[in-house]
Amino acid sequence: MALKNAHFVRWDAPKAARPLAWRYTRDMHMALSRGDLVTLDGRLAVVVGVEGDPDVPEEHVAIWYGGPNTAQSSGAGSGDAAPVVYTVPEEYCKRAPSPELRH
Repeated sequence: MALKNAHFVRWDAPKAARPLAWRYTRDMHMALSRGDLVTLDGRLAVVVGVEGDPDVPEEHVAIWYGGPNTAQSSGAGSGDAAPVVYTVPEEYCKRAPSPELRH
């Protein structure tokens, strides 16, 4: 497979340097907001940070998968576990289906 005609773009390249087709689809994409439920690689997550927030790079979102080892502070455990948040390119995330609400 010849790569002589391939067009490579770095993630941190300025917007004007990106291929036109990529810019079009990116610009037409509905931006994610804090609180949106998304899926990434088949895992459900919630958006907790967006571009412009501290420590969130351009065109990325911060997502939290939830805490599998949480415990109520009234029961066993300290209840003060630090959440692990990942920053990922926004285009990697897909909107999750509407949640099933339970009471």
